[in-house]
Amino acid sequence: SNGNDGDSFGVNCPSQMCGDVNISYPFWLQADTTLNDHCGYPGFGVNCSRDADADGDAILHISNEAYSVTKIDYTRNALTLVDMDVTSSSNGECPRVLHNLTLDSHTVPLYYSHELVYFNLNFYYNCTTPPVPLPSGIFRIDCLDFGVSKSSYVSINPNSVEPVGFDWLKYCEKKVVAPVLTGREINNDDHDLIGGLHRTMNEGFLLNWQRMRDCDDCDHREVTVRECDNCEQSDGLCGYEDNMTGTQRFVCFCSDGSRKIDHCRVRKANKGLKIVIGFAAAAVGILFMCLIFFLYHRRNKKRYAA
Repeated sequence: SNGNDGDSFGVNCPSQMCGDVNISYPFWLQADTTLNDHCGYPGFGVNCSRDADADGDAILHISNEAYSVTKIDYTRNALTLVDMDVTSSSNGECPRVLHNLTLDSHTVPLYYSHELVYFNLNFYYNCTTPPVPLPSGIFRIDCLDFGVSKSSYVSINPNSVEPVGFDWLKYCEKKVVAPVLTGREINNDDHDLIGGLHRTMNEGFLLNWQRMRDCDDCDHREVTVRECDNCEQSDGLCGYEDNMTGTQRFVCFCSDGSRKIDHCRVRKANKGLKIVIGFAAAAVGILFMCLIFFLYHRRNKKRYAA
């Protein structure tokens, strides 16, 4: 799929720019204050923050947390995100992430890319009396020290593996995991820990999304997902419209400009059914030809007998 899916759907499914990011189906530009008709997936509404000093910053909320969208690749169904905790701080400030990333594919069909090996920054906040010396791969973040008794640390590990010998539940108040694309900026020889953390986190991380029509288990998900699956199977695009009560209802946008409550046309028969119909039609045709041949032969036989 690509970002031009909505081009043939006219004003119902427009593509719009927010800064350098193309917002197209299944994403949609979200109004800040009011409900509006839109073409796209629930949870894929993008806020575009604009100010006098910038062209616009595309912001996507996942589980009520804000992430800056730096790129959307409609060919690979992939988007690059940077935690707003990172973008809101400058390189001179202490890097920190205050929340974990929670993905719920039952409501928003986003998932970690299967093409990449992910690393995670594990932040450990307000720790007391950690083991001395620190286990390999654990770094103290001096600028996050809280008084003289509490310190914070970070480690980088693939697949959230805990550093051996560091029991964070025993020493620390909180742990937050931040996904990143690479761990090369942070290592035991890196004296620029703060700069390395900023560079690593500002590269962001990658998520893929799944088209509803390609979803194998949509029947087990929310009703709106099943509706969207039916709509896309009929070559429509999913969306919502105001229903005069202050809420929104599902609608299927069709390429002829119309809106349907479920799908744009009768869904195509599956391949097996088409094969059965083809064989049945061929069999009927053969029987019909045999009948014509039989009647013709019988008529000629009677004529010669006379």
